[in-house]
Amino acid sequence: AMRNIENYEFEPNKRIRYIHNPFFEGKININQELGKEKREQSSLLIQEYLEDYDYNQGKITYSKISQDVNISERTVKRYLKDGCLRELYDIVKANSKR
Repeated sequence: AMRNIENYEFEPNKRIRYIHNPFFEGKININQELGKEKREQSSLLIQEYLEDYDYNQGKITYSKISQDVNISERTVKRYLKDGCLRELYDIVKANSKR
């Protein structure tokens, strides 16, 4: 089977997956739960980056955050629409060297 692995074609599974728990009434959407968890992790990464930002590195920009945190620039912009993260970003931006 391992010698013939080049002949296999794999396709991603894009179905919505549910977990069945006999003690829970209803269904849980795994994709939504994983999305929430990923959003929390990304938000936490951006928050920690902003809190630990060294002002001597120069002016902070979306692209600098994107490169250092390894998240796309579009995602950084979307997360910085949040009130707490936006306030923190504005404080860091005002104090960073130009």
